[in-house]
Order: sequence, then C-alpha cells, then structure tokens
Amino acid sequence: MFHHDARDYATAASEAATRGRVRMEEIIHKGVESAARVIEDIQARVVQDSVIRTAAARIEQAEGTWKLAAGDILAPLHPHAFAQVVNDAGMPKKYADELAQQANGTPWGRELVAHNLNTILSHRDKQRNLVRREAGQVKGFLSDRFRRLDSRPLLDAFIGSAQDLGLVPIQGVGTDTKVRVRAVLPQVFEPVPSEVMLFGLEWGNSDYGDGGHCVNLWTMRVWCTNLAVTDECLRQIHLGRRLADDITYSEQTYRLDTQANASALRDTVRHAIGPARINGMLEAIRTANTEEIKGRDGVAKILGKALGKADSEKAADLFEGNDVVNLPPGNTVWRLSNAVSWLAQGKNLSTDRKLELERVAGELIPHQAVKAREV
Repeated sequence: MFHHDARDYATAASEAATRGRVRMEEIIHKGVESAARVIEDIQARVVQDSVIRTAAARIEQAEGTWKLAAGDILAPLHPHAFAQVVNDAGMPKKYADELAQQANGTPWGRELVAHNLNTILSHRDKQRNLVRREAGQVKGFLSDRFRRLDSRPLLDAFIGSAQDLGLVPIQGVGTDTKVRVRAVLPQVFEPVPSEVMLFGLEWGNSDYGDGGHCVNLWTMRVWCTNLAVTDECLRQIHLGRRLADDITYSEQTYRLDTQANASALRDTVRHAIGPARINGMLEAIRTANTEEIKGRDGVAKILGKALGKADSEKAADLFEGNDVVNLPPGNTVWRLSNAVSWLAQGKNLSTDRKLELERVAGELIPHQAVKAREV
C-alpha cells in the first residue's frame, strides 16, 4: 500500500492555504454525491452483445427514430450508434443530417438516407459488426475487432486503488456513451502565493467506442474550481482480435482481458499521483505564472487551432478582462490556461466539449508530459 506523506511535497502553510483547506472540504462535500450517482449508474448497466453480418443489416426509420434490424435485433439506434453506422458506410454525417432535415416534416429525406445506407451495407459481404445494446437501445455499432473492456470492474479497480492512496471520489461526469470519475488527493498546494491548488486522478472509459480507456492527472484551482487535465497516465484503445460469430464463445476472454486490464489500471494509479509527478506540476504552474503573453495576438498564437474561433475569442475576452477571482492576476500563460478552464464551466456546454476544454487548459501549462502507459 502507498501512503502519501506531506513531507514529500512542497506543502502549503500560508493563510491562503488555510482558507484553501476550508474550500477544499466544501468541494469534496459537494462533489461526493455527484461521483456516487455516476458510479451507481455504471454499476447498474448491462450490455448485450451480438455479432452480425453487415450485409444482412438494415436501417429503418419511423416517426423520427432510426432503428437497426439485423437477425433477431430490431431496436432504436442511439445518435452515437447512428453516427457510427453513417461513418462505417463512408457517408458524411453532416450530409446525412442535412438530407434528413430537408424534408420539412415529410419522411422522404430520412427514407433516402436509409436507402443509401442500406445499399452500401448490403455490399459488405465479408464484413461483420459488433452491436452493443443497453436497455433495448443500440448504443454501439462497432468493428468486430472492438476490444470489449467492462467498465464495471475497471471502475471498481480505480476506486479501490485511489482510496488506498487516500484519494476521495468527488466528481462524476457521464453521458449515455462515455464516463469520467474523478478522485482528489485531499491536500492543498500553493505553487504561487495565494494560488491554492488540488490534484487528483480521473478515470474514463466508453463501452460503445466513444473514446478509449484512460487515467489522467488533473489539477484544480480551489477559488473557482477551474480544472485542467494535465497528463494522460494510461491510454488504451479498444482494438483486439476478431470476435467469433457466437459472442458467447468470447465471454471468458472478455472477463480475463478485463481482469488483466484492471490489474494494469491499479498499477498505473499507484504511480500516477506520486510526489515527483505533483512537484513537477507545481514547478510547471510557477513557470506558467511567469511567462507573459503580449496582447490578443499573443493569445491567438498560443491557442492556435486548439480551440475554434468562437471559443478562442471568448478565452481572449476573459484573459483581457478585469476578473481576478475566477482567474489569477497578470497577463500570463497561467491566466490563459484558467481562462480556458473557466470556459469549460459555462452553461449549456455538452459534456464532450467540457472535457475537451479541460484538456486544452492542461496542455497550455508548460510541463514535461509523461508518456501514457499503453496496455
């Protein structure tokens, strides 16, 4: 078992750190319920798998709902799975969506999309696909080489290992097709005077091909809960051997593969948030706090193509504004990183966009990223 000793870190003992610890307790108290809800949701999920012959599959539409018909399967397609079908057929998703919308309430546009898809799929004589269903809905239309990793035991492994290190689950972020669970090390750090930080780990997976299996290091500014994902510690794509036609023959491999990856996950967690990693990030934040940015052109140069034009403009507006509560003072890279993190807390953002902004915020901090362990 690993124990974190405060003496291993650049500990924070200022008046700001004292106030930061109070704020930390508030963040933990507020977030525990969020994490518990997502964890319970994951544990309750039951995925049903089938391997189908692609040429025999048909896409149907009725009353604005896409359905997949294949063998004994007749089930509605989740938008994520429909996008996978469209992508598999080589049809631009934007074209399919626009064609469906051109019908002005009549079915001809959707019927034409279905006709095109079915014509293409009918010529895939040698292709097979893995269909993953949950609660009667198709959520994944995947390659028959999709490496199935059960989120439930992997999450158990992450939570158990994190708790062994003294980390506390504080946030769950979930969509229908992907999930993130975050745990915090309940200790405050102050790399820059009055900049009180928390560090933690994030676990993520998708059972439906909406991203890989990962463990990431994150940091949070306690005054405003700006969060940046700084390092990918484990990365695993869902690519493996071809599945047998009868999926039941692959169930033992599925369980054994998941167990092996749970073991690798526990090992990664034990080393992902050690003193060397945290102290390195503290030094990176100090560096970011001294690197000045010259005007709006400097902001645009640093952001480059990491954000779209609209979000880049919003980040620049925040950076040039007078807010020194939600953002640190100064015209520095550290302030810009927090401007992007602050954008991630905006209302009406999709979960995917929120996670992307937090990743970009972490990439702006000039640290030596640790190469992710690939398993």
